[in-house]
Amino acid sequence: MTLTRWLIVLILSIGVFLFSTVVSTHDALAVLYVLCILFIAEAGGARTIVTAGAVYSALAIISFLIKHYGESFDSAYIRLGISLVAIAVATFLSRRAQAGRSQLSEQSLWLALTHDTVIIRDGGDRIIDWNEGATRLYGWSREEALGKKVQSLLKTSFPTTIVPHLAPGALWSGEITRLDRDGRPMILTSTWMGRVGEYGGEGGVIELSADLTQERLAQAGRIESESRYKAIFNGAGVPIFELSTDSQGADVIVLAQNDAADRLVGPKETGAADLTKILDGDGHRLFRDAIVRALAEGVRQELSCRVIPEKSSPRDVAFTVSPGAQYGESRTILVTAVDMTERNQARMRVEQMQTDLAHASRISALGQMTAVVAHEINQPLMATVTFARSGRRWLRRDTPDLDEVGRCLDGIVSTGERAARVVERIRAMSRRQTSEHEKLSLAHLVTETVEILSSEFQRYGVRVENCVTAPDLYFIGDRVQIHQVLVNVMLNAAQAMGSISGRPRRLILNAAQDISRGNLTLTIDDNGAGFPLALLEDGVAPFTSSKEGGVGLGLSVSRTIMETHEGRLNVKNRLEGGASVELQWPALEEPQ
Repeated sequence: MTLTRWLIVLILSIGVFLFSTVVSTHDALAVLYVLCILFIAEAGGARTIVTAGAVYSALAIISFLIKHYGESFDSAYIRLGISLVAIAVATFLSRRAQAGRSQLSEQSLWLALTHDTVIIRDGGDRIIDWNEGATRLYGWSREEALGKKVQSLLKTSFPTTIVPHLAPGALWSGEITRLDRDGRPMILTSTWMGRVGEYGGEGGVIELSADLTQERLAQAGRIESESRYKAIFNGAGVPIFELSTDSQGADVIVLAQNDAADRLVGPKETGAADLTKILDGDGHRLFRDAIVRALAEGVRQELSCRVIPEKSSPRDVAFTVSPGAQYGESRTILVTAVDMTERNQARMRVEQMQTDLAHASRISALGQMTAVVAHEINQPLMATVTFARSGRRWLRRDTPDLDEVGRCLDGIVSTGERAARVVERIRAMSRRQTSEHEKLSLAHLVTETVEILSSEFQRYGVRVENCVTAPDLYFIGDRVQIHQVLVNVMLNAAQAMGSISGRPRRLILNAAQDISRGNLTLTIDDNGAGFPLALLEDGVAPFTSSKEGGVGLGLSVSRTIMETHEGRLNVKNRLEGGASVELQWPALEEPQ
């Protein structure tokens, strides 16, 4: 209490004490102490009220003893008892009222501090209380809001046209729309309770409201985002699966799949379906391994496997597995798929066309080598005939010389075997067969090719300088296809030098092995007219030829063959004149 209030209480207490002590009346004047207690109770605490009651009871007794000490029991004692009872009742009621006020004050403080809005209005819809939460939400201060009508201040709108009318103690809950100080609309969830009036009738409404505007905006944003995600998910041109699994990749359950995925594997069955059940044996294992790695490493995994849908033909599919969000013990996996079936079939068709093209090139080369074949076969046949005639002459002698006959027979066998080798090489070049890679000696292949083309070299007056004699130059390849490349390149060089004059026609063959890079290189140089600029710019494209009547397949097919051997074919013109072709393969460091 303030000092002024204490002075008033002190003066009043002394006055009551003196009046009840000095004045001789038959009334219970000590009852006036109740006024002091009530005065203290308005601002004092619980302990102060109880102490005041005890003090005033003691003062009443002291005043009684001063006036009536030694007197016999009479009405004075009854008046003392009435006074003490009045003081006790006043103390009890004041203490109870003070406790109630404290509780109401605490509740009012909590209502004032709550983030929800608390508005109390009377029966005329006028605001009689307005907490801090209402100020923060609506923008009006408490002083500005008090006394205003809620409808005129906040422009309340209800979901229906019916405005709730509440009896005392009745409740209403629902959503309302109001405008803040700046005129912005707000969506609120509100609870109203009817107040009891001063005389027990209707006394207005107590309302508590919470702002739902941001929540509704977020909900609308979520719905829009989900709608956009669903449109992208279903509108994507590639199949997409959302899977659920544990950290070990077990129980791979399809949560969702888009329309493209339905077309690839069929619609998802009722309930959860396991995607791995439609993969082949190796695909089942590879897919689970990819999931485990994606979850453990947190990076995207790629794999290819064969899908075997129940109601369609098997498909070759490339999968991309990416880790998703985690929900408790479960993890989500996002899988995209690309149907590679048609692409693989197209690649196989291209490879078959390349094989057919290479075969056509070999047949074309054989057509150009007709004279070579005739020469190679004619020489062994003529030698065989010569050996046979000599043997017959040695036998017709009076004394046959059997040693000479034996040598003639050996010559026939040798030339026959030589002719057989020539025929076998020509047949191998013309045969359509699958590629069979083996360890090959570069020196041996070059020597064989030079022997095959020896007649062509003689025809064009070309002198061959074969410097490829090292026996330790090995690589892996198909003998027939490499023969085709060497024949194409060397025959082109010989034909290119056929039109030059005034200088020797030389074909120079060199080989080198780069140990650091693991490359084996064969260089074929000539001193002919060189490659035309258009051919060099096109990169030996098919159907580009510098020869009259050429179809332009030789170098193109040769480059394709080199690429299938993980090698390269490079062409250029020499500074001193002529052309240079470089063939390069991955080398074997040691014979296998």
